[in-house]
Amino acid sequence: MTQTRRPLLGLPDKGPRQLVLSVLLLSALTAGRVHSQQSAQVTRETSCPNCRIIATRVAAVGDKDGPGSIGAAPWLACRKRGQQFAAVTMSRPGEVLLFDHLGRFQRSVGRAGEGPGEFRVAFPLKFGPGDSLWVFQPSARRVTVFDSTLKYVRTLTLPTSPAAAAPFANGAVVLQGSIPTRDRIGLPIHVLSSAGVLGGSFGSTTGEMRPDDPFVSARRLAPASDGRVWSARLTEYTIERWDTAGTLDLRLLVETTWFKPWRRDPSNPKATGPMIIDVQEDASGLLWVLHSVRDPSFDDGRKSKTAQSQRRSSSGTSAEYDSVLEVIDPGRRVVLASVRLEPNMRGFACEGITYAYEEDEAGYPFLEVWSFSLTAR
Repeated sequence: MTQTRRPLLGLPDKGPRQLVLSVLLLSALTAGRVHSQQSAQVTRETSCPNCRIIATRVAAVGDKDGPGSIGAAPWLACRKRGQQFAAVTMSRPGEVLLFDHLGRFQRSVGRAGEGPGEFRVAFPLKFGPGDSLWVFQPSARRVTVFDSTLKYVRTLTLPTSPAAAAPFANGAVVLQGSIPTRDRIGLPIHVLSSAGVLGGSFGSTTGEMRPDDPFVSARRLAPASDGRVWSARLTEYTIERWDTAGTLDLRLLVETTWFKPWRRDPSNPKATGPMIIDVQEDASGLLWVLHSVRDPSFDDGRKSKTAQSQRRSSSGTSAEYDSVLEVIDPGRRVVLASVRLEPNMRGFACEGITYAYEEDEAGYPFLEVWSFSLTAR
């Protein structure tokens, strides 16, 4: 399944720099053909003039104190459309906090450690096949899997420290990260079987790697139909669909005036542009894309508008940014609807559910949960 490359043009190993250049050279020989065959422009024609995205605030997850309190850098996942929420946080290493559909704390599972069913700082957190819960620990390169009753099942060793992950219905998982071997360097996406066997590596037609710009190889991942995977670049509105054999099935280039491709400036690393935060495919095959965009009303001359904004900025969710949620019909290559939301969403917790980090007036953190749907009325 691996999109492996033969020894690079028969060249001997001449060190990391020559290896990266060789990968780029070999990829350039085929990149034009792949792009010309698979690229598709996504338009904003009014093919569905009455389509609207309805976003509704449905829950607040996290207590002010006690066992249900949400600490720093939380990550949220949920069972089907918010039947139950699970959260991990850096402030509670080794614990998964469970909440009901209204955000009321139920109990916690797991414990800190290195043994079976144990973990420390964990992210991402995903519900997988059969409502199994997958707790990823990038620093240890492993994932702990619990069944639908949240009983420990197994631990899988990972081939990379994943920045993104997507479990599939067959028990396999797709990871985004770096594997610096001759046949996988420059390929950001990797398939791990349900038995923990490393399979295909793919996700780039150029093999470009930039140590000074991690956004180049970063991707957001989501399962697609027929066992394929959606891969979204962060700093350009480009979304690709790959099969797990490493074939680029579709490349969507989305037209927009508010999201132009950009690159990280090493001389000014704090300067950022719009960014894709997350993607997901719904049950009808539509693609939902969540972006972080700068709030045009934010005053650069002031660090924050309010004390709450200052706390939010210090907690990793800047008040300078809003969210844009769009739904794309990949078959017709058209954006069906778009909405701008004031909360700076952190991602999709499950299908139809997003969440944002917030703090109340007293400074207590919580996760604000939103439900969204598409209507043609």
